[in-house]
Amino acid sequence: SKPWDKFSGSESPKLDLVITVCDNAAGESCPIWHGQPKRSHWSTPDPAAIQSTREEQTAAFATTYKMLKVRIMALTELPIEDLPPSELETNLVRIAAITIPPVIPD
Repeated sequence: SKPWDKFSGSESPKLDLVITVCDNAAGESCPIWHGQPKRSHWSTPDPAAIQSTREEQTAAFATTYKMLKVRIMALTELPIEDLPPSELETNLVRIAAITIPPVIPD
């Protein structure tokens, strides 16, 4: 995770895709990114916000990690360079909707 201001100035690298994961960021207005990248929000509960036992906190982190890993793998399998913008958008929505069962603490 990085602060967005490092990527929003005129001297910033051109971005093709911006993915936000923090649900707190979903409602915020995003800056104007250099290169006008596609944007997607992958709703992900904040495991650090879990106020419970250590086992339940560990399980929450494991669940979030697993969900992000599955979504990242789905994204990297896309032939992004060959997809028309509408198909890329459809796939980004599909990937954002991927859910996994929660990891159950021991």
